[in-house]
Amino acid sequence: MKILNYKIKNIRGISELQGNLDGKSVYVIGKNGIGKSSFIQAIFLACKIFGNKPYVKIGEDKGIVQLQLGEGNTVEYTIERAFTSGGNSVLTVRDAKGKAIKD
Repeated sequence: MKILNYKIKNIRGISELQGNLDGKSVYVIGKNGIGKSSFIQAIFLACKIFGNKPYVKIGEDKGIVQLQLGEGNTVEYTIERAFTSGGNSVLTVRDAKGKAIKD
């Protein structure tokens, strides 16, 4: 299973970022301070690899990371983790029909 699409909003230095990976390998390159590490960390956050530290961008109340996973062009699962500025988070996994597997 591969990451097909991503959406990141108000996480660390990222105001809003979304795009398609189509399951391909990705190189994250760029100048210092533009959000490369924030992008990678957001992917880890969606998978709950990190704890519940306050990852929400300073000045914002909440943030979200959403990943769509699947094979080819078929989305099989959507993982979404919503964060509050206080450090709380909610992880939701939905199947292809939008039915919650885990809240």
